[in-house]
Amino acid sequence: MKKVFTVLQLKGIFSVMQNMHSEAVKGNWPELDRLDSQRRELLEAGTPNSQNEAVKNTAEYIELRTKILQLDTAINKKVNNARQLLINENRDFTAQLNAKKGYQNVAAIQSRSYG
Repeated sequence: MKKVFTVLQLKGIFSVMQNMHSEAVKGNWPELDRLDSQRRELLEAGTPNSQNEAVKNTAEYIELRTKILQLDTAINKKVNNARQLLINENRDFTAQLNAKKGYQNVAAIQSRSYG
């Protein structure tokens, strides 16, 4: 069911999402997670149906909705970039461990051959 929000509710969501973006930029993932839970609660508070249809067409409503969507995109981009960085770091670490094991195997073989 689609939810409709008042301008005041959108302002609250926008404020939380501004804080979320700030924490994503800082890489403060625990705080971002806490704020995301708060945002989800605010999103659940919308009115289920189109009782506020007239409000949805005001310039303020449209502007807030647009800014929220832009923040959502920016937050997702930061989170996805951080996730990819962690994946790459893990891949590099695994490659280093495998190389070290390979060197140890070669050293063990050489010591048996020459020793």
